[in-house]
Amino acid sequence: MKTEHKQLATNPLVFMIWRNARDHGTNQQKGESILSKFISATTTAIAYLLLLFASNVKATEFELTPNPNPSQNVISVTSGNVGINSADPFTNFGGIYVQAGGMLRNVGQMDITIIEGRSNLAYVAIDEGAVLDARARSKMNFDSVSTFSVFGTVNNLGSISSDWLVTLGETSQFNNGVSGVFNNKKAGYYRGIFVNSGSVINSTPGSGTGGYIEQHGDFQNRTGGSFVNQGVVSNFGIIANRGTISNEVYFNTGVGRGEFTNENSGTINNESGGAITNRQRWFNEGNFNNAGTFMNQQGGIGLSNLATGRINNLAGGVFQNDSSL
Repeated sequence: MKTEHKQLATNPLVFMIWRNARDHGTNQQKGESILSKFISATTTAIAYLLLLFASNVKATEFELTPNPNPSQNVISVTSGNVGINSADPFTNFGGIYVQAGGMLRNVGQMDITIIEGRSNLAYVAIDEGAVLDARARSKMNFDSVSTFSVFGTVNNLGSISSDWLVTLGETSQFNNGVSGVFNNKKAGYYRGIFVNSGSVINSTPGSGTGGYIEQHGDFQNRTGGSFVNQGVVSNFGIIANRGTISNEVYFNTGVGRGEFTNENSGTINNESGGAITNRQRWFNEGNFNNAGTFMNQQGGIGLSNLATGRINNLAGGVFQNDSSL
């Protein structure tokens, strides 16, 4: 192979310039100028360089600072950047805002709390197009008077616990992985997609009146996933279950709820392999489709199918009643 041909074979940029010039050279008889050939070849080369540059651009990673994050201070993670917490703990008295295209990665422990006597809320906000990457064995603890707002994506393999307010917007997707634990102790408003392969607990302990979840979105409890309700759940959206759902009572300082309501607009699909156990009180005002196992156990108040409620026990479905209907 000739030397110039070796260069063309090993250097794609040189090859592209040569090929453009060659191809345009065959059109000289049509009056194409040397200048136009040069411009065309140069344009191709620049496009290639931009593509090469874009493919090698890496996100900028930085450790969250300062620690502690003071009240009223906001740490912003902008597009193309990854804010990382490896501290154990990182204490946030202010705000952490992850913008579209940005990522917050937690590999340590984050405590989101307030300073007594201050009026501001501590918060973590994940914008639409942003990502929270909570790694295995990581922890995020939202103390009282702190908020967790998600309009982007959460990938949780660690532990996230909220003792105040969780808002999952319509554009959100919360992926709770096999090792993920999500504990709602106060108020939760879900309007996005929630995919659970781990453990979700709507709990009473430590929260006074207990956890309350208002579910308007698409809640998918996958095979192996566990959803335990000890507080109050109101479903206005869709719940699809292939794992286990347990509605139970837990008494803490005189508070015991264990109340699960499928509202008029709600649909629960207990799919094949799914198991739902009611140990306290269950109200059905919407559509309940059972192709798995539903157990209404004794000891609780039981199941009430209200006027607008429809219970469909489908092929393969098992409906076991040991309590009141």
